[in-house]
Amino acid sequence: MLQEFHDTVYDQVRDIILRLQSSVQDLSTLYSLLAAPLHYLKILPPRFHKYNASPLPEHGLNLPKHIPILQRALLEHVLPTWAARLDEEDSYAIVQQYFAPDLFSYAIPSSREIAVYAYATILSLPITEHSVCLLLQLTKAYSVDVLWDTILHSRRTSNLQKHTILWEDCVRNVASVPGKVANAYGSHLRGVIPAQLEFGAYFNNVSIKTELIFASLQAKPAQGELASLDYLSTKLVNIGVFPPAIPSIPSQPSFFLVILGTARTRLRSTPSYAQTWHAVLASMTSPMTLQAIVNSLFAHLAPTPDFDASKASRALVKREALLVKSLLGQLGTDNEIAESVLACILNRQWSVGQARIFACWAAGAETGRMDQQGLQLLLDRVLDLWTTPDHIRHSLLAKHQYLTALMVLIIHYLKDNSAQAASSTGIYGLARSPAFVRSISTYISHMDPSVRRCGMLVAEEVAHACGKTLDFKGWSGNDEGREWCRQIRATTKERDSDADMKDVEASSEEVTETEEAKNPTVAVSVSTEDKTSNGRPPKQPLVQLMPSGYDSDDSLTGYISSPSSSRPPSPSPTELAEIEKDPSLNVGKPKIVRPVYLAQLGEMVRPTSGVRSEVEEGEVERQEMALNVAEELIRRKRAYGSELDENAVNLAYGFVGLKDNFDIDGFEEKRQVALVALVACCPRKVAPCLIEQFFQAQYSADQRYTILNALALGARELASLPVPPSTVEVKRVAFPSKRLPSALHQRYITAGDQMQTSNPVKHLLDGITRTAIEKSKETAEEKVPEIVRERQLRIKRPCNSSRSLSSRSPK
Repeated sequence: MLQEFHDTVYDQVRDIILRLQSSVQDLSTLYSLLAAPLHYLKILPPRFHKYNASPLPEHGLNLPKHIPILQRALLEHVLPTWAARLDEEDSYAIVQQYFAPDLFSYAIPSSREIAVYAYATILSLPITEHSVCLLLQLTKAYSVDVLWDTILHSRRTSNLQKHTILWEDCVRNVASVPGKVANAYGSHLRGVIPAQLEFGAYFNNVSIKTELIFASLQAKPAQGELASLDYLSTKLVNIGVFPPAIPSIPSQPSFFLVILGTARTRLRSTPSYAQTWHAVLASMTSPMTLQAIVNSLFAHLAPTPDFDASKASRALVKREALLVKSLLGQLGTDNEIAESVLACILNRQWSVGQARIFACWAAGAETGRMDQQGLQLLLDRVLDLWTTPDHIRHSLLAKHQYLTALMVLIIHYLKDNSAQAASSTGIYGLARSPAFVRSISTYISHMDPSVRRCGMLVAEEVAHACGKTLDFKGWSGNDEGREWCRQIRATTKERDSDADMKDVEASSEEVTETEEAKNPTVAVSVSTEDKTSNGRPPKQPLVQLMPSGYDSDDSLTGYISSPSSSRPPSPSPTELAEIEKDPSLNVGKPKIVRPVYLAQLGEMVRPTSGVRSEVEEGEVERQEMALNVAEELIRRKRAYGSELDENAVNLAYGFVGLKDNFDIDGFEEKRQVALVALVACCPRKVAPCLIEQFFQAQYSADQRYTILNALALGARELASLPVPPSTVEVKRVAFPSKRLPSALHQRYITAGDQMQTSNPVKHLLDGITRTAIEKSKETAEEKVPEIVRERQLRIKRPCNSSRSLSSRSPK
């Protein structure tokens, strides 16, 4: 009986849907059809209560089952016919209640669930003017924070897996709104895209709402909440909402550009806000996502002077260090995200002002106190890179000066800690380090005087911190890095962590982060005069001598007698290019490790270390390695867990956006086969991504042709149609000695193989032409049997031949 009751009730809802899908006679009938479900959900506007002639009984409507169908019927059948009339009667609100219920219905749980289904329904259909109007209302009243609270805290089900699936679908729908609206206006809609739905403004609003989710969490969020924010953050990173630099155009969104001002206020008023941030960042499963967020945070910190030693500038450095400490936690052994943060600090070239922030943060950013673990951890990592011979010889001067400034700052934070005089850590451990001593020799023998002085500066500062006397002389003048060294020394006379926060100028507190980003004016005052340290008497260093009388720190005194280098200046870029081309003078190319995971391959073609103004060391080799192994690695991961699904979209973005800036052999062919492999091995994710990217404006004609070829060849492979042979060998070569090395094999490959790999679509067209000719030939042979054709060729002769024979016959 209960089943029959439900069937009868659902028949009433089914009848409403069928009548909406057919032609409705008049406006009153339409009102009555729409009023019953809304009244059941308690969101019917008061002015339409009189039209509820046939109300639904209890349990008369299943919201997840019936609402999407009703929404689809309204978009496909009702609005195209009745929209103009509803506008005239000022009755459009009754339709809007099915998608974005008004503010009077906002507190009712069913209203938010309707909005969740509305996103999916609207975006699954072709975008029309009515869809755009409804999306405007949805994004204004039911943004991502409302959807998150609705799905994660829904009382309908406690199944975490269902919540996760629904949330991931919802995030994908929210993220696709600007792209689908832009495509609609570019194809069939007229007018201008609404400002709220443009890419930059839309995702800036999503960023603000995402920060509201962070603020609504408890100090210890639940595991489901952390997982949902991890997925949302990864999606925003992939879209580009966490840029590695402050955007210069309004169309580029930026998470920290729009939320940092609010975050500063919350950190001062709500202590648990910092714990929430650290918990969310520590729970992220992808290191690439975490590093992208941290890189973006560092890039959006307030502009800090490089060498300004005034009280206001030191207080500004301390303020930004406290912000980093609040959001990322204190750097130390118990920090779960320390490894990712250190990678962001060392793998990218920051300014000296940002180096001051990093050192102050590692020291704890507290007056009179230092975090020994954080400073030691940062010193060890910087020292590993600073003493590397490849870094000393081949890094650019700006990278040398950044790391040298970081070293000098850490040394000055640690130099008064004499408790570690006999230990292997701190400044005394640094002075005894064999790697450090060897690196000083390498620095002093460097051909560039500016780089040479970086090593000399650090050697002198370490010696002075250990109580030794070391002076290389020749620091006066403004050329060859001398002025830069004097500025660093003047800046480190005092510690930024000891600054008084009251010294921050009032105007800097009132300026919003947006204004700071638009007007990054930095007042740099350089002082070359020697100042007194801080008025305190210097402490006597505790240096222990070996029993033999040898002091391990005497190794630093050997550089006093080192004469100033008489080497010629550094070679010009033209000379370096000639040296690099000369095979007998190999300058030492970095060895690139072959990737074994798709995430490593994605890092090679689409690095997350930020926007780089110049080519980094080994970038050419990384791209070449990525192109050589891409197809084989992608096809190998086809049926291996979810690794391909997680990285396919990122790889598609990377290979489509890759440009042949280094004249790599076979660049176009290798990129093409990689994209074909992605389409064939992961079509559900890669094909929509490539189709969407095809309509983006930043791609060239060659890149668009590559996208089309990938879609065409991938579709043929999925349909088991003939395709050009893959470059990945199915079987290993039985006798490797009978085959040339891979490089020579590619050079002496046949012309036919080259044609197949260089222009696969042309090869397919030629194959289709040959197939058509063969089929027509077979048809002709079927119509005229072979024996008959042979007999006709033997017996039948042309008419002119018969005439000539008859004319020659005897009389």
